[in-house]
Amino acid sequence: MKCKKCGANLAPGTKFCEKCGTKVEEVKVEETKKVADSKKNKCPKCGADNAEGTKFCENCGTSMAKETVKKEEAKKCKECGATLVAGTKFCEKCGTPVEAVVAPKQGYEPVPMAPVKKNTGLKVVIVILSIVLAAMIGFMVWYMFIRDDKKTNTEPPVENKENVENKENKENKENVENKENKENKENKENKENKENKENVENKENKENKENPADRGTKLTEAELDEIEKFLNTPEANGFVSSYNIYETPSEVDLDEVFYNQGKDVSGTAEAKEVLGENDFTGQYKLTTKDAQALFKKYTGNDITKRELEYGLYYWEYSEKYDAFYTEHGDTNYNKVEALSGTKNNDLYTLVIKGDYKTELTLKKVNGNYLFVANEYYY
Repeated sequence: MKCKKCGANLAPGTKFCEKCGTKVEEVKVEETKKVADSKKNKCPKCGADNAEGTKFCENCGTSMAKETVKKEEAKKCKECGATLVAGTKFCEKCGTPVEAVVAPKQGYEPVPMAPVKKNTGLKVVIVILSIVLAAMIGFMVWYMFIRDDKKTNTEPPVENKENVENKENKENKENVENKENKENKENKENKENKENKENVENKENKENKENPADRGTKLTEAELDEIEKFLNTPEANGFVSSYNIYETPSEVDLDEVFYNQGKDVSGTAEAKEVLGENDFTGQYKLTTKDAQALFKKYTGNDITKRELEYGLYYWEYSEKYDAFYTEHGDTNYNKVEALSGTKNNDLYTLVIKGDYKTELTLKKVNGNYLFVANEYYY
């Protein structure tokens, strides 16, 4: 069997080429017997038998040069005194680590390759020259541009007749527009002043009048007394408070309307459960059903429980009792006086006075008065 790399004859079972050290892939069985007897040389590292003239161990690939092991150069183990083979890392008898063993001299020494010098100096020079060249080109372009610009600026300006005319027309147009804008501004200010004056006059006229605008038949003293008596009842008085201003029933302040409503439940277990202990003020209960009935009676409109929860800001709702609870020790009762009024079919417009004057609108339905609006009277 021959080595595929150098062509040397190989004994059967050889793992590495004896001459070049190349690993052997296949070994023929027939050639094993021919060279088996010729192996007498032992490997200094693994102790395997090798044929005479073998340069590399067939088992481990170690060099088999005769110069590698000399008795006079052989070192001894510091622990047991046994002779150590060069290249051995541990003593073969006691296993003590060998600190340093002189490497065997081979029949040849590799020639060190000279380091390749990189020509970095040339690259630096090329980069510097490129930068200088780019700077020179940029300076030349800049200089030429400045010269052209100066040349253009030093040339005497040529007045263009059409440009002069366009400029004059533009200025005239702007002057005309400014004049028109000024006139419009003055007209606008005059108009605003006129409107403000009219508003002031209207306000003064409205304040001076004792009766609301003529919207029908003037109410008699008896009718005014009847309505005034109705407005001062505990149920209706909350709708005519000077602090309850609204243009439609949906804007009614529910806290003002229901402030004096409900049942006094002060000190009861039910009140304590919802409001807690309180010995200083009264505690009141208003069921959802009673609140809806009163609102329907005096506005003609239905109101949901959700709207009541939203509108009764100072009341605590209890789902368990389906009722609203609050506590207070004063009253919002505000006695009013009906000063004047008119009626137009079933619609009544009155000027009433409590803490302030308000213009109250009522609607009479089946002998009952419904609250429509309560606005400040100027």
